[in-house]
Amino acid sequence: MIRCGRLCNNPRLLGRQRQRCIRDWKGQLEQKHPITRSHPETGRTALYVSPHTISEIVGLSAEKSRPILEEIYEFATQNRFVYEHRWTQNDVIMWDNRCTMHSVGSYDSARYRRVMLRATVSGDAPVER
Repeated sequence: MIRCGRLCNNPRLLGRQRQRCIRDWKGQLEQKHPITRSHPETGRTALYVSPHTISEIVGLSAEKSRPILEEIYEFATQNRFVYEHRWTQNDVIMWDNRCTMHSVGSYDSARYRRVMLRATVSGDAPVER
């Protein structure tokens, strides 16, 4: 079980970013959820972690949690697990947040226009098996 909240709880977040997060998300509650979850359709187990929101493993201090979480992130982001999209005009990307870690890469906003629309489908709560 891990404890997560907004970016404000992430020990990687420093300085001005952390202060902005605390200001913008003041009053947000922390949540707890399992480190892994079972996909409701396939039954496969997937990591259910994010380096941007996880603050600690429940039952461990943030200091003791950090090296364990770093090892999990290092494992999960190995090249063999990464898909990096090469964007072309009119591309549409969809993924299943129940079993996918995702992040934005570098983007040249001076040269390219980006239009992003996000839709979130409600689903089931994460469940451990």
